[in-house]
Amino acid sequence: MPISWVNAEPLDAFRHLKHDLLKFGDDFTGCDNFVLKKAIEAEKARVAHESKKLEAKYLGDDKKITKGKQYFKLKKYKECIEILESIQFPEFLSNSDRKILELAQKRLKDT
Repeated sequence: MPISWVNAEPLDAFRHLKHDLLKFGDDFTGCDNFVLKKAIEAEKARVAHESKKLEAKYLGDDKKITKGKQYFKLKKYKECIEILESIQFPEFLSNSDRKILELAQKRLKDT
């Protein structure tokens, strides 16, 4: 026998909704809304971080990092340092990018 999704009693849907809200909706209908507030804070932080990453990309930081790596491979340490130090958002440098900058600075000093 096929399952019927049409309920014979239209008000049953509202009774089920009331049950679900009372049982599971406390964080959204309760006084302090703690979980909802935490979710909002987390989403704001995520959006701000993503926005900043996009701004860094629009300003060309990703291209500068790629160019800095190329200079490093060519042993053009001065150019590598200049370009990596010129990026607008250094907090988005990966650990390996930071290590490249550190090695370029050391190698330039040693020459």
